[in-house]
Amino acid sequence: MNNVFKALNDPTRREILELLKEKELTAGEIAEQFNMSWPSISHHLDLLKQANTDCTINSSTYAGGKIAMDMNCKMPTGTMAMKTTGTYTATSMATDAEVSMTGKTSMTQKVHTEAHRVGECS
Repeated sequence: MNNVFKALNDPTRREILELLKEKELTAGEIAEQFNMSWPSISHHLDLLKQANTDCTINSSTYAGGKIAMDMNCKMPTGTMAMKTTGTYTATSMATDAEVSMTGKTSMTQKVHTEAHRVGECS
């Protein structure tokens, strides 16, 4: 379960899922979409694979400094729905997500995340 939250908590990994929603891509094609090193992309892909999820992004918007996403994931133990809203700038991001799990384990959780870039991005 923690692998799922870890995988979906990162905006880069959510953006990778959004790209894959449109069509199948190789790791190289995914890496070309981001301004980061190939090892970093490989790490993101590995975490998504470890999560063992089948996710569908119903809607997502990253525009004008605002984030909005609605997604559902099928997992070995049930299903998960996540709605995320927030704001972003070139150096920071803040999001609020509501996550609902059904199946073998049922729960609802609200998560607030803040991230600030320190130093240069690679």
